[in-house]
Amino acid sequence: MNSFDLARGDLEAALAKAGEEGIEPGQYGQAMMWQLLQLYRSLGRSEEDIRSEISFALDNIDEDNTFHVVRN
Repeated sequence: MNSFDLARGDLEAALAKAGEEGIEPGQYGQAMMWQLLQLYRSLGRSEEDIRSEISFALDNIDEDNTFHVVRN
């Protein structure tokens, strides 16, 4: 298992739990994104670097939601 597979499984489980609590996927996604951005900041990443990471992800994800290039 790799980090992407682990994250996908965790997200699927979390979305199911959120649904049980009446939380819509978009609302949950926004809250998760907020938490991830806070994590990046706590790891010392600059706002410019975080923006670059998000831009890179959007530019490199296919329609089937598969990344073909990984930026670390």
